[in-house]
Order: sequence, then structure tokens, then C-alpha cells
Amino acid sequence: MKSYYEGLRRCKTCGKRFYSDCADICQECFKVEVYKEARAEAVDRISKFRLTIELVPETSWYSNLRNRVGRDIWNKIRYQSYRDAGYKCSVCGRGKVSLSCHEVWEYDDDKHIQKLKGFVALCELCHRVKHIGLAGIQLSKVEYNAVIRHFRRVNGCSYDDFKLARDMAFEVWEDRSMFDWTIELGEFEGLLAGGSGESFKVK
Repeated sequence: MKSYYEGLRRCKTCGKRFYSDCADICQECFKVEVYKEARAEAVDRISKFRLTIELVPETSWYSNLRNRVGRDIWNKIRYQSYRDAGYKCSVCGRGKVSLSCHEVWEYDDDKHIQKLKGFVALCELCHRVKHIGLAGIQLSKVEYNAVIRHFRRVNGCSYDDFKLARDMAFEVWEDRSMFDWTIELGEFEGLLAGGSGESFKVK
């Protein structure tokens, strides 16, 4: 019969000695590995969601196109985005609802360049999800919970998936908010010089 000391092993992860007949990592490290695998699977699943959270870095707030062109031009842009979407939400597909024109941005995290890629027509709930931080400030608890339910319904996911997606978005937001961003409007730069805003397609 083996003595306790004969069954002692050294954990290959943390190096701590523990008792086991066959395991090569201790229970604490095993729990960490299980958590890491579960999180990796969840992150991969979240990356494929139709409805995502997009938080603009604090250092580039109010630098959007809407705040830099006149009301007439912006109205032409947003009405065009609604027509292109068939007057339905481009994400969840709901029709006969109030729509908002959401600016789609691409981020170069190495050069800190924020580039406008286009516009997308969104219903109120999908738009609230995109700006979940603002939603948390502006909405009542009941209204905020309705936004969460919409996120879960569109993506077919759990509440834990929502929390992870939200936490990940805020982690990215905190990192990006540490830098000043160069705003590039790309093909939409001409709108600042008085372009018509009538010929743009949603992405």
C-alpha cells in the first residue's frame, strides 16, 4: 500500500506538491484550465454574433461624421441608409420601427487610426446595444433589461454570454481610450466640403 508521501506529485503548471495517483496538475490549476477553455469557447462563439457591442473610445467622442456635417447632409445620409436597408433594421430585420443611422468604424490599434467604413440602419434596440455604455446611463432598469433580452434573442445566447460580450467590449474600450485617435473619413471626406450625401450604401 502506497504511503501518502509516495503519492505526492509536483504540479507541472505551478510547481506545488499535491497528492494524486495519476493527475499531473493540482486541483486549483485544473479549475483554471477548465475556466480558460470555457472562456475561449465563449469568446469564439461571441465573435460570430450578428448583434455586437461597439464602444467608441472616449478620446474620440463627438468626432463622428454626424457632428461634422450640417443637418441637411446628415438627413440625406440617414434616409439613404434606411432606403438601402429596405426600411428594416439591418441586424435583426425588424420592419415598421423607428430607425437610426449608425456609423461603422474600423480601428487600427497599432497606428491608432479610426476610419469610417459606412453606415447601417438600426432599430432602437439594436442601436442601444451598440452603445451599451450610454444605454446603461440613460435607461431605466426595465428599459436596460429589454435591451439585454433583445441582444440575447437576436444572438440566441445566454445572459452569461451577454455579460462576457459586454465585459470584453469595455476592456477594449478602456485600452483604446488611453490613446488619441486619428479620425479618417475615407470616401466620405468629401461630405465635409459640401457633398450631397445621397450615394452611400450601408455595409
